[in-house]
Amino acid sequence: MPESKKVMEKWNGDFAALYRIGDILVFYPKKRDPNYSHEQEVSMDDVVKSYPYKAISFEWDKVPEDVCMDLTFKWSGGTE
Repeated sequence: MPESKKVMEKWNGDFAALYRIGDILVFYPKKRDPNYSHEQEVSMDDVVKSYPYKAISFEWDKVPEDVCMDLTFKWSGGTE
């Protein structure tokens, strides 16, 4: 069974959407935002198949300064 990780945070920029998925920061062009839900379990195979343009290990200082955390993200997933 493929390893899965929880989607924890989302950031939006003018041209990109970023997700923290487990310990990975995943970058998508706005046009290909997969619209993951908060705490959704996604397999790493599905992440690869969603064609992000970049994925790096997550660290707070690696989040670009020109993106804003989506504060509604945690409540839009219907888990709370």
